[in-house]
Amino acid sequence: MRPSIRYLWPAYLLFLIPIFTYGWFLNAFAINLPWADDSAFMLYIHHRSLPSDTWATFWADTFRQHIDHRIATPRLLIWLTTLLQGELNFRTTIILGNLSVLASVGLLYRSFRRSGHRFWLFVPVCFLIFQPVHYVDSLWTICVYQHNFLIFWVLLALECLQSSRTWAFVLAILAALAATYSGGNGMFLWLPGLLVLLIQKKYRWAGLWAVIVGVGGIMYFIGLQTSQETHIKESLSQPLEVIKCAAVFLGGMTSAFSLANTPAIGLGLVISLILVLSLLLVTRKTLSLSTLGLLLFLAMSAGAVALSRSWSGIAITDRYQIYAAFALMAAYLLVIDLLRPSLRNSMGVAAIFASILFWISAWYEKYPLLIKYRDSLLCESSNWQRNGRFLDVLLFHNQAFQYAYVPLITKQIYQFPAAIPIPDSAASTVLKDTLALQYDPSFPGKLITVKSEQIDLNSGPVYLILKSANSQWLAPFLAKPNGKVQFLKTGKPLFQGGTAQFMTESLPRGMYQLGFVQQHKLYWLPQYFTKTD
Repeated sequence: MRPSIRYLWPAYLLFLIPIFTYGWFLNAFAINLPWADDSAFMLYIHHRSLPSDTWATFWADTFRQHIDHRIATPRLLIWLTTLLQGELNFRTTIILGNLSVLASVGLLYRSFRRSGHRFWLFVPVCFLIFQPVHYVDSLWTICVYQHNFLIFWVLLALECLQSSRTWAFVLAILAALAATYSGGNGMFLWLPGLLVLLIQKKYRWAGLWAVIVGVGGIMYFIGLQTSQETHIKESLSQPLEVIKCAAVFLGGMTSAFSLANTPAIGLGLVISLILVLSLLLVTRKTLSLSTLGLLLFLAMSAGAVALSRSWSGIAITDRYQIYAAFALMAAYLLVIDLLRPSLRNSMGVAAIFASILFWISAWYEKYPLLIKYRDSLLCESSNWQRNGRFLDVLLFHNQAFQYAYVPLITKQIYQFPAAIPIPDSAASTVLKDTLALQYDPSFPGKLITVKSEQIDLNSGPVYLILKSANSQWLAPFLAKPNGKVQFLKTGKPLFQGGTAQFMTESLPRGMYQLGFVQQHKLYWLPQYFTKTD
């Protein structure tokens, strides 16, 4: 007999808390500003608005290579959201795109309940997924539609392949092709999908899947050019580094505790061991084929990233963290499948406490970075509206952005968010303090770091202001997390003081006075620096 809802309400409450918190996080930190690789979407939408656009140019533009990838599916999704909204609004596009994360968890829950497990054993999944460690994947548009949606396509295909209905198989094929043309690792779905069909002894469908999805993967490489960042030979010359890099890719959730690479390597190896054990026991145990297929897909993705990138050094990469979150979650679900019923409850209870601790630590560690990310985009939006370019990018990138941004702004297809107001200088306060400046000419863009021990970001954002005779620029201050003991004593999540960084390459020549804006007040400092080159 299943327990009644009145006995399960704590589990339902725990299930919903991280989901609603994730919704708040998206609403609070999603900004309507395309950034870096998002310019590919700006160009794509711009080309759709040209009178010369035809179906031939539409499809050629859709499948055009972007760096190492073909991102046809993300481009089409952005185009559709633009049509639905009547404008290109990156804030709502980000929020809509993150529904794919919720849908992915829903598909996993469907598979989980099909295995007959108790509902409350699924609670850790929400704490492992709906957290801010993967904030870059959740707030950067191209990552939302490349990575987050890719996981959804994978799970949708794997779920449909377990149905006996023809329409479900057709939907699985379409999902696999959508995954293939979402990014360079989408084609890896071919093997997990084939494995799921062979385990179920659906040999005719396995043959069709192998051919159709395989041909789609082969066509991906027609005319594909390899970028300068991909050096497989260099990576293969250091096989141990490749293994470490793949393990860090899978075990990156250790960054929720601000841990270095070694713990991530250990966690990644444990996840890999669980995958290998599950593959060996798949014919003897009742395992979730969707979860198994997903983890196999993630392991293959880890291997591909390691082969193409490990030559440049091993580090936890922010834009791959959504994969690490789903890898950890999939490993947990497979362990639940592998354990005897008598041990599942103990494992589930321990996992709930561990996942809640993980979730709390993730918010504690990443909250300052979320503030910096949001404030950086708001500052850059203001910089463009006041000066016609961004501050924190290289000059040649600014020139490229001009081509992508200006036509859409002129046609009112895209509009910047409201600029950060700068109070009137007549009402400003002149301080006697000075800021510590550190100049790094070796950094791309020639970096200046500004430090202040006086500011307090707990009372709101603080912006560094640079003023010359003809322009004003803003850059955000970043504070470190307060010590855990101090946080419990004071309730302040951020440490006193802060650091702001900006590149000087895009600044026009001139003398700049330093100051800062806080709580709608302007403070000038008796401090200047001169841009000469």
